Amino acid sequence: MEQKNLYLIEGAEAFSKGEFENTALENGCLVLEPSSGGRVYNGCYTTKPLQMVAFQQMVVSWNCDTPVGTSVEIQGRVLVDGQWSKWMSFGRWSPFLCRKSQKEEGALAKIDADVLTVANGKSSKNVQLRVYLYTDCVEIGPQVRLLGVSVLPLDWKRQEGRQILRELYLPAYSQLNRNPMIGHSISSPVTISMLINRWGEDVLPEEVAHLCYDHGYNGFNNWSFAVAAAGCFGYRAYVAYLDLQGLRQQIYDGYGVGVCVSYTNDEEQKETLPYLEGAPTTAENHLIALRGFCMEKDREYVLVNDCYAANDNMAPRKYPLDQFLRAWNGVAYVVHRKQKGAGFAAPQRIGARLRATEKIGEYIFEVKGKEYLLPQDFLGTAENPSGTLAFTIQNNIAYATTAHKEFRYMKVNEQGGFQLPSTAMESQGRVTIYAIDDKGKMMIAERKS
Repeated sequence: MEQKNLYLIEGAEAFSKGEFENTALENGCLVLEPSSGGRVYNGCYTTKPLQMVAFQQMVVSWNCDTPVGTSVEIQGRVLVDGQWSKWMSFGRWSPFLCRKSQKEEGALAKIDADVLTVANGKSSKNVQLRVYLYTDCVEIGPQVRLLGVSVLPLDWKRQEGRQILRELYLPAYSQLNRNPMIGHSISSPVTISMLINRWGEDVLPEEVAHLCYDHGYNGFNNWSFAVAAAGCFGYRAYVAYLDLQGLRQQIYDGYGVGVCVSYTNDEEQKETLPYLEGAPTTAENHLIALRGFCMEKDREYVLVNDCYAANDNMAPRKYPLDQFLRAWNGVAYVVHRKQKGAGFAAPQRIGARLRATEKIGEYIFEVKGKEYLLPQDFLGTAENPSGTLAFTIQNNIAYATTAHKEFRYMKVNEQGGFQLPSTAMESQGRVTIYAIDDKGKMMIAERKS
């Protein structure tokens, strides 16, 4: 049997090789089994054992549509010295849940958020996945389009591949001019936003951030949750350990790639972190978007959008390839085009109206003629952020995506509304207000001059 470090299970033929328990296949997707009046409430699908190269660490991916009231949970186990480890959960997933990864140790393996590791310094060559599907209502159910697993080979003979000199367009965003409560820690969702907005999506980084926040470790950079977020918008996405040849192939095929790097721009710190010429700062486990390769004066460079730049215009950068390879840990987000019929259960955008209160500049939302008050804890705290409230002012500049506009951030007032500052009230341009909750749902309202 062929040994490799990446398996992607998608389509009817691939799924049909596993075991079904109260689950079935429809249109190439894994679904809950039909029952009289609808579907069963829960079911399970288990892959056949997958033979990999020898490894100690593995990551998993899933793409699914989970309408409100439905969810999925992906689990994995490894074979060590002829014995299967216990099943370990990568967390229950839906954009509409309080998502939590797990931290657990077993005799043969342990899991910490998005990485399962073989215990006691041993290794494995066999993996098995299973996915549970849940619904609260028999009339609806989740649909799983893709399951993926990738392992970090112990003896990784990385391939460079043939040189590809190509530059792709990706919208460039800085995480530092996003919601200041979360901007310092959202490189992963910002990178996902760049990768899917390339294909005509128009999401805000905060929309992605709030739907992939991991309440298990209180952070935004869960790799599995990030690609699941791209998947919930309908894109084919997975996390994998790639080599340079893998990156070159994605660029050749026309796809940008998210890559996880640790670097410093300070030569005095290069003993502790890889030095990366042209980097904006010092960062660890930081996600950036790779968009191509180029040659200058007989030196090869990678072209990236690095969201740790001070602003959007400074995000596009080039890094020497040799230095980049030392900074990159091999983790990559692969995001391909949106799949037909997928993404129907993505978080909604809701049109709202503004109702002025007696106080000048103070407004509350109205949805379908009813008052919609924001809860006092809508924004959350610095330790546990939960929402974003912002506005933009029309300035007659055409932007490639909404996220390129200048966003200004607000707080919720005691009345469950907000106070527009004088700059917005005195503006002659249209003011657009955005309220994104902790599940990625966004209300949009406008104040016209």
